[in-house]
Amino acid sequence: MYILFIVLMIVLFVVTSSSFAFQYYIDPISLVVLLLVGIPVLISTGLMKDFNNAFRLGLSKKKEGTIREVKRAIEAVALFQKVIITTGIVAFFMSAILVLIQRPEYEILMPSMAVALLALLYASVIALILQPLEVSLKLRLQDMLHE
Repeated sequence: MYILFIVLMIVLFVVTSSSFAFQYYIDPISLVVLLLVGIPVLISTGLMKDFNNAFRLGLSKKKEGTIREVKRAIEAVALFQKVIITTGIVAFFMSAILVLIQRPEYEILMPSMAVALLALLYASVIALILQPLEVSLKLRLQDMLHE
């Protein structure tokens, strides 16, 4: 079901864009910047293992894990979403400032700003993908507390 959600998001982008060109949405540098900030934050807070467990706990059908593990997984996913969104915003503004400082001509300005916006797009998509996982974990926690 989770993979279906991702596929539907991609199809949505393709259908809503009149001249969809996949290469316009590829910027590995922006993705690397997001991950280079998000992953060390998880490691420094001690929630990296819990973030990994979130996928196991949230996507499995089995009733496994303790209440403590589920709570820590929820915290890890919520923290990663916040860090990714914040990093995306900061990366966009840093890129936009660097582009505008150079005072490019109009033909260069628009594509450069489009690339700067990709950091925000990636951050939003990552947070959107993690949202169902967080809700799944919260529902599992409620079920565990009511048992």
